[in-house]
Amino acid sequence: MISNGEKAQDIINSIFDQIGLNANNIFDRDLSTNGLSSDAKSISEYDLMVFLTTAMASDPYEFLYKYREAISDEKYNKVPFFTQEYAVETAYSFLNDDLGIHGAAVNYLYEHGNGRGR
Repeated sequence: MISNGEKAQDIINSIFDQIGLNANNIFDRDLSTNGLSSDAKSISEYDLMVFLTTAMASDPYEFLYKYREAISDEKYNKVPFFTQEYAVETAYSFLNDDLGIHGAAVNYLYEHGNGRGR
């Protein structure tokens, strides 16, 4: 989680530029495929972007504390798959994104998407 006072947009721009994220690949992705399926051979740029923004937008200790508390309940007798846990963590980060990380990622896509802006 980012907490050093830097602007979310500056951090997102720096990280996405360093890894060479191509906004057009995200806009043009095949929506019929799921990068997190068991037969996936590699991770798509979209899934990489979501993973990174999720990691930056939420405090992992806070999420894991609440998550473990929920699955430790006596009524809960199943272990979630990684993709289920990841989906919950992603949703949690969107809901608790006080720093505006996800919004900054969307701004990056619009600014770098070959005229596909708002």
